Amino acid sequence: MLFGALSGSSVAAASAIGGCMSPIEKEQKYDPAYAAAANIASAPTGLLIPPTSAFIVYSTVAGGVSISTLFMAGYVPGILMGVVCMIVAFIGAKKLGIKAVGRDKSVGILKIFVDAIPSLLLIIIVIGGIVSGIFTATEGAGIAVLYCLILSIIYKSMNFKTFVEILKKSAKVSGVILFLISASSAMSFVMAYSGIPAAISNGLLSISTNKVCLLYTSPSPRD
Repeated sequence: MLFGALSGSSVAAASAIGGCMSPIEKEQKYDPAYAAAANIASAPTGLLIPPTSAFIVYSTVAGGVSISTLFMAGYVPGILMGVVCMIVAFIGAKKLGIKAVGRDKSVGILKIFVDAIPSLLLIIIVIGGIVSGIFTATEGAGIAVLYCLILSIIYKSMNFKTFVEILKKSAKVSGVILFLISASSAMSFVMAYSGIPAAISNGLLSISTNKVCLLYTSPSPRD
């Protein structure tokens, strides 16, 4: 949940957490299918929990929807989805007879909590700054990146070569997002100018005004 919220990508969350957890799960002889299902099912929760880039992209495409409102609206469903995933994973683990692995007794809980504070402060800084009006959501994204960069330097988890690779990957991802935004904006303009949405709506309403009939006659994503 936290990694998906920070990265803003369910694919990145599933890949990163899966890469870290897979060796441990194999060592503990977990069911690979169950472990993969739990990882994949919980990864999308990060798209709902701020700070996530999905809301920023949606606000840009939708044409001025308040990003702070989207952020605040994403908390409850995101946390609920995460809690449900935890409950389902717990019940499934009990049915499969999977035993919990005890934590390392040599490391105290207080030390773990203190070490995690700098990383957890990112969520408080970004969301607090956006809600209080100190900076916008776009500026918050830049501050989040800068904060992560500072932490990486402090923890010595990134060198110059890694930094260059991150820049290359970021450029590729940003290019894809900019292309999608440009294409969707052009498509929205064309459809609005030609009156296609209104024509579709009038056509459906001319068939029936019954809610059930409209539900079945409306185009679905799989169509």
